[in-house]
Amino acid sequence: MKKLLLLTLTLFTLTASAQLKKFEGAWTHEETLYVTAFFYSKGKIQKINYIGPDKLTSKIVNYGRSFITTTIHNERNGHKVVAKYEINKNKTLKVTFIGDYKGVLNYKRYNE
Repeated sequence: MKKLLLLTLTLFTLTASAQLKKFEGAWTHEETLYVTAFFYSKGKIQKINYIGPDKLTSKIVNYGRSFITTTIHNERNGHKVVAKYEINKNKTLKVTFIGDYKGVLNYKRYNE
């Protein structure tokens, strides 16, 4: 019974890690000036960078098998949002923003 539980936990961890690895890479949307880059290592998203005209700072506040939630702050204008990232079945990245900007955008991989 103990081995079965350990095997189940191991499979769950591997599945969750595989789901998060799908976020890895650069993503963009035609309505934004930023490219969002996810860096995956050691079974989780380690860092998210935003490449664009203003400096954006972010913090990963939550993640699960199929989503990542961050806070984002634009230091120039003071705008703050919470962004929830989810991989869609069509391999786009659904981003739901709440805060100084409210909306949903479907990002595509950068340069695809």
